[in-house]
Amino acid sequence: MKRLFLIILSCVALIACRNEGIVQSDAGSYLSFTGNTKNAFVSIDNGKKFSLEKPADDNSKMLHQVTTGKHDIVVTKGGAVIVHRKILIGSGMTKEIYIK
Repeated sequence: MKRLFLIILSCVALIACRNEGIVQSDAGSYLSFTGNTKNAFVSIDNGKKFSLEKPADDNSKMLHQVTTGKHDIVVTKGGAVIVHRKILIGSGMTKEIYIK
């Protein structure tokens, strides 16, 4: 009986140690700004505003890394608020903010 228990325990230990095919994702959290980002500025958690404008030949998404948790996002154009969102973002997540 004791021998059978040791064999089963050994098999479980060997199976638990397998790591084939495991891929760990990036632990960073990101905001993705899409749409018409021309002349747009963003402020995260009442921080310093930064421009969302990118070169005309750049078709990639505008990504900005943030910490996990709650964030207050304000996007302005010409001084007018066009997006104001409170978001909750987790580790490894990317949240899209579409700008009209």
